Amino acid sequence: AIELSILADYYEREIAAYDIQTTRCDLYGQ
Repeated sequence: AIELSILADYYEREIAAYDIQTTRCDLYGQ
C-alpha cells in the first residue's frame, strides 16, 4: 500500500486498489 501512495504522488493522480475477496477499494493520491 505504501508503494501505491508513492506512485500516486509521483504521477500526481489517483490509484485505486480493489480487493475482490473483501470488496474493499482503497484510493491513494486523492
